[in-house]
Amino acid sequence: MYRAGWTMFIAALGLVVVYFLFAWWYSTLTPTVRVSGEEGWRRAVLFDTTATPSYPKFIELLERTVPDCDSEDCTQNWLYLPIKVPAKFINTGDETGDETVGETELFEEEILRNVLVEEAERATSPTDAKWQLGAWLIADAQPILTALRPLLQEQPFGLLPRQVWPEREADFFDVGTSSSAALPASIDPSLDPSSDPWAGAMDFCPTPSRDFLLEIARILILDARYAANDGDGRRAAASLIAAMEAADRVLEPGTLFVQATAAGIRARVWQRVAEVLRANPESFDDATLEELARVVAWVGDGPLALDTRTIRAQIADQIQRSFTDDGKSAETSDETRDGWMLTESMLVALDTSMMGFGPPLYVSKPQAFLLGPLVACFMPSRADFTARVNRAFDEIEAESKKPLWERAAAAPMPSLIFAPGDYLVEQITGVYARMANRESFGAPDREAARIALAAERFRRAEGRAPQSLEELVPRFLPEIPRDATSGKPITSLEPTP
Repeated sequence: MYRAGWTMFIAALGLVVVYFLFAWWYSTLTPTVRVSGEEGWRRAVLFDTTATPSYPKFIELLERTVPDCDSEDCTQNWLYLPIKVPAKFINTGDETGDETVGETELFEEEILRNVLVEEAERATSPTDAKWQLGAWLIADAQPILTALRPLLQEQPFGLLPRQVWPEREADFFDVGTSSSAALPASIDPSLDPSSDPWAGAMDFCPTPSRDFLLEIARILILDARYAANDGDGRRAAASLIAAMEAADRVLEPGTLFVQATAAGIRARVWQRVAEVLRANPESFDDATLEELARVVAWVGDGPLALDTRTIRAQIADQIQRSFTDDGKSAETSDETRDGWMLTESMLVALDTSMMGFGPPLYVSKPQAFLLGPLVACFMPSRADFTARVNRAFDEIEAESKKPLWERAAAAPMPSLIFAPGDYLVEQITGVYARMANRESFGAPDREAARIALAAERFRRAEGRAPQSLEELVPRFLPEIPRDATSGKPITSLEPTP
């Protein structure tokens, strides 16, 4: 009995030693070397990187010097500069005795221009104080908006990968030291130049322009409201077209976030088309009505599919840095390599806030060391994992091309214990699947705009307003639009977006 106990103890100790030796060996494995740093990133953004970008023109137009500035950087985007609000708009709202009628907004004398745009968007009537504030703001912005519209037609806007950002452009787009831990080594000299110099560049280079163009689109869409109200349908249509161009410029990198942003811009445009046509149709002559029809049909008919080309390229790049190098020659294609998953990458993938694999910047090294052997035993190889990810994206693309009401319901989360590989694939691709399967990408707003346009054309042709959607088919609508979620024909002339 005594000897049996010692034998079991020694055997267990031996297994622990073997485990730690295996863990030590596993911890020495290195990631697969990327195909090429800058070239790989250029491949991901999917547009002509030899073209001259348009954003220097935006910088020249919108860059302003901050008054009374005592810091090193005294330049700022026109949209984000404080603007002095006339006294008549301060403390807006109607007060009767001790009761407040409506909302009372306590504006400061100086408030950021983009915040004023947001406030004016909430106005519902020309008699509203916020509406009048917006009219003043839009009148003040007309010279800039006139110069912005033609610039938005130029492409590419300028999301070109570069190892060195000129100081002026870096300040303008807020690409600086705040996120330097994940920026290329050429931007942050403290980073180890022997590591991949483009790690994190995909995540940080496209994002400044996304918010920037969204703010530009919002003020253009707001301008369309006031132009139509003033009877200037030509200007309203021009601003809505420019906002659609802004959505196209947002889309240039093709990532998930920019696709969601572009969809949001388009939905706002279509909402405004329906609004101005119903509020003041006389603002639009037949020529400008055709321009609005072009806005409604900007992305064609049918479902707006999720484009996964750039997303796939990003994920492929992340997988390259998340699996070991199998030691084969550099000429061997990536698809045939069969390395093991790195522990750090698995731990990052388990954290949904990271939305998939990425540089393991915060993973505990002891934790990764201890989990190494388990990962090697139970996780799929690189080739298997890549194949699973590609199958998942194939299914996502197929689903996104169907009408929303025909798309499959969200699949249950695989078990981390019984299907760890499938679990990690879902962690990486699930957010795209949920977006493709459940998001309408502005389809209800597009149908509302299409109905409003058809109703106005009917009114001009027949001299009266239509009483039902059936009256619009087939002359002004090819068929009665369907509800984006149920697939049933819409019954009201004014569907809720």
